[in-house]
Amino acid sequence: MKNCLVPGSTVMTPMICFYCGQDESKIGRGMLYHLFGIKHCDIHITNAIRDCKAYQHRENLLVMNRIKDPEILKFIDLLDGLPNGFSVERSNGEIQTGWKINKGYFYEPAFITKINGHWTIPCTNDKTYKNIKLIDFICFVPIENISKIVEDIIDILNEGIYKKDQEEYEKVLNKDTSVHYEDGEIIKYVLYEGQICRAILPK
Repeated sequence: MKNCLVPGSTVMTPMICFYCGQDESKIGRGMLYHLFGIKHCDIHITNAIRDCKAYQHRENLLVMNRIKDPEILKFIDLLDGLPNGFSVERSNGEIQTGWKINKGYFYEPAFITKINGHWTIPCTNDKTYKNIKLIDFICFVPIENISKIVEDIIDILNEGIYKKDQEEYEKVLNKDTSVHYEDGEIIKYVLYEGQICRAILPK
């Protein structure tokens, strides 16, 4: 049995709890997006939520449609409130208008993520998709106090929205790995009270 896990593809995986092996698993709150996350039972739902948040912290990304931070949501609402969208500088230097925030959804996620040392936010213009550096919004978005707003958002992201979840993940991981036994030597996997457990056997 595991107490912490790394989210991954759930394609062609059994409908069991990835932590304890129980047959009745859920794929809701432990899923970061479609077919990627951690299947869990009711007992381990908090583990799955924590581990998915810790994963986002380590990977420097945030799934757009799962963001709960009020300051980031306020920033997104401000951009959504611009009637004609905002301008973006394309790779060829052209300044293009009519861009909107790409919020993504469960089946087609979008991410705030760090690229080449810069925090970026997903944007779209018709069928064109691009992650824009947050710092660039200072130049092209006509919102009062945009410089301070963007700098505050970058500070929040650098601090880590899910920093506490990562710290808790590391504590649990250290406990899980503090004692190591080679599988097949002095441990066996057994079914105990409906759970798959590692039993330590005498040598």
